[in-house]
Amino acid sequence: MSRSFSCDLQSKGSVSTPHGSVVDAIPNPSKEQLVDVVQRHFMSQQIDELQVIVGFVQAAKRMKTLCK
Repeated sequence: MSRSFSCDLQSKGSVSTPHGSVVDAIPNPSKEQLVDVVQRHFMSQQIDELQVIVGFVQAAKRMKTLCK
């Protein structure tokens, strides 16, 4: 975790999830607890990997044409 992201978490005081705030469930969560919650959150997401890759390639091509 980068220093700036870590500072942002501390200044905001919570990390929100669709089910509420991590701080609501765990007051003063440790770095390990935050990592666990975030990891479980992303593992629970249903994504179409092919659609994500295609979208990424399209966005990269748009960026390439904009930066010329």
